[in-house]
Amino acid sequence: MRRPVPTRGMSAADAAFLYIERKEVPLHIASVCIFDGAVPFEEFVASINSKLHLVPRYRQIPVFPPWDFGFPKWQDDANFDISRHIFRVTLDAPGGEAELRALAGRILSQLLDRNKPLWDMHVIDGLKGGRGTIIWGLHHALADGVSGAELIKVMLDPTPNLSSACPMPRYRRARLPAA
Repeated sequence: MRRPVPTRGMSAADAAFLYIERKEVPLHIASVCIFDGAVPFEEFVASINSKLHLVPRYRQIPVFPPWDFGFPKWQDDANFDISRHIFRVTLDAPGGEAELRALAGRILSQLLDRNKPLWDMHVIDGLKGGRGTIIWGLHHALADGVSGAELIKVMLDPTPNLSSACPMPRYRRARLPAA
């Protein structure tokens, strides 16, 4: 059984990414992954869900101190639900790269919702040639570009066949101190 990840203070750099972010300046990193075939949505969600225990921060939210005086802390999201993070989207016709760029621009220009862990994935159907796409956004407070690329390697399977190499242990939320 997995132990809950304790509440932990954020580094100064990670806190800065959250404090200086504005609507005009979203501070998340992203990738657009294009695959030779369609991404099977339900299986993909199950695969990502089975690997979340490998990246506990993906189940945590930033909690800000009163008056934003000090650094936020990471805390388990008591309402974590993977369906709030992975979405299925159909690309506008005719499904070319121009439509994909426009969709990616719309998705990635939005700030990530701070009431849930700071990441989203959009599984895109309708790209020409039967190809599948995943648009992945992750707040810079969670990872930089290099560690974000490493996360992709952890979360995505190296072959078209989904693996079950990472069975998910039973998840326990951290107990919050009584108010």
